Amino acid sequence: MSHNDLDVLVPLPSREPIGERPIYAPSSAPHFDNKPEPYTPPPYAPQLPNTQSAAQGARIDLSLMVAGALIVICVAAVIARGGNVGVLLPFFLPLQCLTALPIIWGACFMHHTTEPSSTILLADKDLPIYSVLIPLYKEANMVPQIYEMLKTLDYPPHKLDVLILLEDDDRETQNAAAALDWSYFCRVLIVPKSAPRTKPHACNYGLGFAKGQLLVIYDAEDRPDSQQLRAAASAFHRQPLPLACLQSPLHIISQDKKWLQRQFAFEYRVLFLFVLPLLTKARLAIPLGGTSNHFRIAVLRALNGWDAYNLTEDADLGYRLVAGGYTTQILPYATTENAPTNFKDWFRQRTRWLSGHIQTWHVHMRHPSANTQQMGGLNMAAMNIVLATRLMVGPVHCAFLFLLAYDYMKNGGFGFTLSFALFFTCIFYASLVVAALFLMRGHNIMMRLFLVATLPLYWILLTPPTLYACWRMLRRDYRWLKSNHQPY
Repeated sequence: MSHNDLDVLVPLPSREPIGERPIYAPSSAPHFDNKPEPYTPPPYAPQLPNTQSAAQGARIDLSLMVAGALIVICVAAVIARGGNVGVLLPFFLPLQCLTALPIIWGACFMHHTTEPSSTILLADKDLPIYSVLIPLYKEANMVPQIYEMLKTLDYPPHKLDVLILLEDDDRETQNAAAALDWSYFCRVLIVPKSAPRTKPHACNYGLGFAKGQLLVIYDAEDRPDSQQLRAAASAFHRQPLPLACLQSPLHIISQDKKWLQRQFAFEYRVLFLFVLPLLTKARLAIPLGGTSNHFRIAVLRALNGWDAYNLTEDADLGYRLVAGGYTTQILPYATTENAPTNFKDWFRQRTRWLSGHIQTWHVHMRHPSANTQQMGGLNMAAMNIVLATRLMVGPVHCAFLFLLAYDYMKNGGFGFTLSFALFFTCIFYASLVVAALFLMRGHNIMMRLFLVATLPLYWILLTPPTLYACWRMLRRDYRWLKSNHQPY
């Protein structure tokens, strides 16, 4: 295929009048040609109602007041008891026990759920058309890797519909895409410049042009299992509605083998090899990961796609699927990603995630009674526990360690209160050791124990991005904090 055949569309946003814009001409020097082409609007332009979107922003409502009141009560109780942290034990210890036991059980018995199954996969003639969305922004260095990744997919080329989504002002990535000889099933869409400049906005735009019955999202750094699409299509074929989504596990590789990357990889293993499988086994709602989500495209369009204003549109969509009466399962065919290579990228990525969790929580707690009726009480409780845990693990752990240290220095030793607290804390950490032994099999024993021993430092490190995310939400700063990725 020549560069002249590269299918590049440059449609306008639906809110602007239909007119003409130049198309990208990759066969010549990468630039915008002067020859215009009539604008073709997307056949479907999803737009989530404001009542279900983060577009309204997070507001300081009753839920925030309750959370603030709980913090004030805890601090006041400690001060009133002369700095004795024991007054908080009835709150912390049950949480530790309730967390420790499922971790031990899940690590021992659920680690096998992400291994590729021996289920017979569909033959080529029975496979549906599969749309693949790959949104990119300022990721020219990743384009060659994406080009090579698409060659590895075990799926009939004539049933693939790959959409590379590039932003209007990202000339560098456009040039990188123009330099490659893409297969005939690939199209490059230029997303018009409009607010909000987010990944879900680009995905919604691509959804309008998708031709498949099924759809998946991949990030720039993703390397999915070669049979992942075929396995997803087979799973959807075997199980009809209400199954609407399949989440593939994300396997993180720490190329530079730095401590931060290893902790990031351990965190992902706990999430995708334990937490999400445990929730799906219990038939509870799960927050989707940001990539390798497989959908029935009809359901995705019925839900109006993604929330373009939400910085964790994946988590939000996972809960909207449940509210719509649909289910999600784990697909045992993993996608490999690399970890952030430096603290700056990790901090920006983590801030974006935590900001999105705050948005998701506010959106689904605007009308808690109505949402509880739609999602069910257990799903609503699971959502609050998962989001609260992600948001509070850093600050709460940091505060608890500080209070323990203060209590020790004030009393000059380990009294009954501290000994009791440390006993249950040791049980909690012992559960993490068990999890590390099963979930971090790629590392030697000493490295696994080292990662668990230094895990409290990683949790403390989560405090600054958590506080910054709260500050951004209070200021209604919804900019997408981009993190950079490097090719493998």
